[in-house]
Amino acid sequence: MAENVHTLDDLRMMQAYPLDIKVGLTFNRIRGWLQQHDAFVSFSGGMDSNTLLHIARKVDPHIPAVFVNTRTEHRTLRAVVKATDNVITITPDINFAEAVEQCGWCIPYKEVAGRIYEAREGQLSGIQALAGLDKNNLPNEYRTKKYVPYAYLLNAPFMISSLCCDRLKKDPIIAFERENYMTSIVGTLAADSPNRKTAWFKNGCNAWNAKRPKSQPLSFWTRQDILQYVRQNDLPIASVYGAIVERDGKLQTTGVDHTGCVCCPVGAKRFSKTQLSKFELLARDEPRYHAGLMKSPMGLREALLWINAPLGCTACGGRCYCGADPNAPRFSGECEQQIALPL
Repeated sequence: MAENVHTLDDLRMMQAYPLDIKVGLTFNRIRGWLQQHDAFVSFSGGMDSNTLLHIARKVDPHIPAVFVNTRTEHRTLRAVVKATDNVITITPDINFAEAVEQCGWCIPYKEVAGRIYEAREGQLSGIQALAGLDKNNLPNEYRTKKYVPYAYLLNAPFMISSLCCDRLKKDPIIAFERENYMTSIVGTLAADSPNRKTAWFKNGCNAWNAKRPKSQPLSFWTRQDILQYVRQNDLPIASVYGAIVERDGKLQTTGVDHTGCVCCPVGAKRFSKTQLSKFELLARDEPRYHAGLMKSPMGLREALLWINAPLGCTACGGRCYCGADPNAPRFSGECEQQIALPL
């Protein structure tokens, strides 16, 4: 097995660089990639890909962007895409409902859903992870914290996997790459998931020798870097993010902090006393669409209940505690008693 090109210490050191140094390093990685590959920027309309496209077009003003229209993106993301020049739109060969039927729900997070799928298929990797064990069947603290709390989902009465993202997003991009003899430049951050971190350790930003070569030149950036760059350069952002504000010395958005498929449960448990969950925001901003989703035969409401995620309430504008107990989870407003809370 080839040795990793980076270590955790490398990542921590680069994440600590000032933003102007990071921009320069990203610029150089994109320039180096384009000297060897015909490439496009994978573009969603979100802040990460918007940041990447802004820097990439300083390297090559004519580099195209490619947007996968799954038809489940938030309308304000589609508005950003529509307002951006030189964007090629492609579509998957199935819709979201068909993806759920074929692949199941991706809950609560992609890594956990993948392990649940493996365990249900009898694969040792999934069984060990959900039991909090490493590959040698020894107790593992990381796996115990990350996977064991969701082992109960093995008993959920619906299919669970992380394959829907591949079918809806990854497969169309790979097909476009092959048909056009191009490679992707992707705006992912190593800090966003263990899989992305591991990939950066193995290949660095430019995966020259990977089975599917691609560039990920923002890998060593942090979420704070993205927010700072967007604010400094006055980049257009989808209104679903809200505004970028500073609280307790850190930048944050007043809306969602991550985007993705509107219908997807991933991120549904990401909320706080001052920040609505994705489905609470959807109930507030798109009440008719939210109501349709919760009644859909796809079973989204049931999936969200299984992970104890706030469903959102159209009755009180997005946020409520339902039932007599004010400390109860934030569920859908379909009970007799609702206690609305100010935002």
